[in-house]
Amino acid sequence: MPSPLDEEIRGDWSNLKGTEYHLAYALWLLVCRNVESVAFYRGNDLLANLVPPPVPEEIDSIVPAIHAQMMGEDEWIQLKATREPWIRSALLAHNLLENFMYNALVSERSGRLWRARLITQGYIQRQEIEEFVRTPDNFQRLAESLQTIVDTVQNRLQVDMGITVDTVRLKTLALTILEQLAQETPISLAQLKAEVELQLAYRYLDPEAVRQAGNKLLGALLRDAAAGPDAAHMYNEDWVDQVAGTPLKSRLPFDTNPISACDLTVQAIQNLPGIQWQFQRFALRARLENALQHFLRASETVFVLLQRRAKSLS
Repeated sequence: MPSPLDEEIRGDWSNLKGTEYHLAYALWLLVCRNVESVAFYRGNDLLANLVPPPVPEEIDSIVPAIHAQMMGEDEWIQLKATREPWIRSALLAHNLLENFMYNALVSERSGRLWRARLITQGYIQRQEIEEFVRTPDNFQRLAESLQTIVDTVQNRLQVDMGITVDTVRLKTLALTILEQLAQETPISLAQLKAEVELQLAYRYLDPEAVRQAGNKLLGALLRDAAAGPDAAHMYNEDWVDQVAGTPLKSRLPFDTNPISACDLTVQAIQNLPGIQWQFQRFALRARLENALQHFLRASETVFVLLQRRAKSLS
């Protein structure tokens, strides 16, 4: 049965004004961050279900349990196109913190990890926010605002939803969210669009085609936003490819599952007639990973691995 808290994050565009910044960021998540899916939520929230990172290469192919937790992580995002600096009092206004608290509780009740994010063009005053998080009682007016938010959330949980959460727990949750928000750096609309266009350029060599593909994707988002809550749905890679008219990213086996693709290649070579398998002529994944790490961290100008002919890597 859905949690009563789900009402706080029901997908719609009731508060989404269709600004280019909001739409460009949603597109950036899909095209540049490779998120699995994106949906607009009440209060300009986005819930991004992140694609789990590739499993670290190991001698065997057992997936460590920690990656199951990554697949259960929610990233709660609020978008604010403003360029004004974010001081600590601003983070305690306009239901911003309250919304994040509901979001976090939804994730926790589902047994999922979560992170709160504030995406904005304005600079966030990190030092002063962290100072308040460390010693909230030293700032009387801000502490009163924080307590009001905590009381509001607690009352709604108890009266409207029949859920009891301790005040201390809610205050700790609020301070954790503020601490996370303090880590954000501003990202401009121009930067978002430039990074999206860069990714599109990998698929379209013609600059005009890149521009048209970007406009088609933004236009499709805008049409949905203008249609109102009834048109609400999740956005994913399939949607991007359908609107763009062509797959934007390769879906070959190595691109979708490098470990499985490597295993299949090695197996195919083993099964070829006349092929004699010699382990000493192949590199273990762990050794290859170490070599690549050395390459990335080396102080030398260039680091090159040479071989006489191409060989499959186990």
